[in-house]
Amino acid sequence: MDYLRGGLRTLAALTIVGFNVAPSVAIQAQDLVLSGRLVNGPAGGGSMAVRLRCPGFQTETWATGSGFFTLRMPRPTEDTLLSSSPPSDHDLDDDFFSAHQLRGSTDCTLEVLASGTVLTRFRIAVPQGLQHVEIGDLELPDPAGRGPGNRPTVHWTSLSAPPEASAACREARQELDKDRPDLVRADRLLRTALRLHPKMAEAWELLGIVEDAAGDAGSARSDFEKSLELNADSYETYTFLAQLDAREKKWKEAFERCNSALAVEPTCLRAQYLRAFAAYNLGDFDTARISCQRVRASGEEDRFADIAVVEALLLAQEGKTVEASSILQFFLEHNPGYEYRSALEDQLAIWASSGE
Repeated sequence: MDYLRGGLRTLAALTIVGFNVAPSVAIQAQDLVLSGRLVNGPAGGGSMAVRLRCPGFQTETWATGSGFFTLRMPRPTEDTLLSSSPPSDHDLDDDFFSAHQLRGSTDCTLEVLASGTVLTRFRIAVPQGLQHVEIGDLELPDPAGRGPGNRPTVHWTSLSAPPEASAACREARQELDKDRPDLVRADRLLRTALRLHPKMAEAWELLGIVEDAAGDAGSARSDFEKSLELNADSYETYTFLAQLDAREKKWKEAFERCNSALAVEPTCLRAQYLRAFAAYNLGDFDTARISCQRVRASGEEDRFADIAVVEALLLAQEGKTVEASSILQFFLEHNPGYEYRSALEDQLAIWASSGE
């Protein structure tokens, strides 16, 4: 199983696709040098540009043939720090900047471009005190495999880690990205990373996935909470916790986690998907209906096939049990191994008898 894409086991066949990282770059009292390497560029190669956008400041450079790049960020004046706000570039997505400003830092965004097209963008916010940030390898997303809300991200607690810790965390992620990952090896690598750098948000998040996959949901929850303490803007961590809550039928908590994730990343389909289940179970049918519609409108509903279950139940609430039955029957025919199959079959029987 691909744990980075398959994710946590929860309502039934919940799908977690991709990981996103949200770096954060604050500018110190002297120039900050930002460097890294782009890997897995677009098919056919070609030059790639790296652009850094900050309030009142923009710089751009070309990556070398091997993908290496270096950017220099001049320090802002005190007035700039106090008055700066994200620019309202009309050509940028609404989620271009995070909604909040870190104290003493400036929110920026790193973009990777090829032939003028933005391949991916990373929110950046590095705290004061750093002079050089080595981001390391930035694996560019596969355009065919990543949709909105699945852009890669990295938090400053990972960027500021010692090289040995970063390497161990990177190896663990690569291990988890395999079809049949070695969970013991991934666990060992992540614990090495955290021993070297305990404040590494990404490592805590990955360890949570490993421990949940190993059947230790309690430790997984603790790991995700530690990750969130270090990176309160991690919408993926909110969704991981929401899935744990949903599995335990803590619908109010799951609903709130989903709302927190969507406040950070409105296009996060996993959060919309989970919120549909949570809202339905809380009796908030309007919100459940909205979340279902947004999952459907994404064109990626196949990743969240059992959203059809919520849609059927919502139709039944409107008295449309014939239509609801048709949707559930179709879903069960195409998902014979569905975890809650017997419960759905019981529901179908109830609707059938009530219609006689």
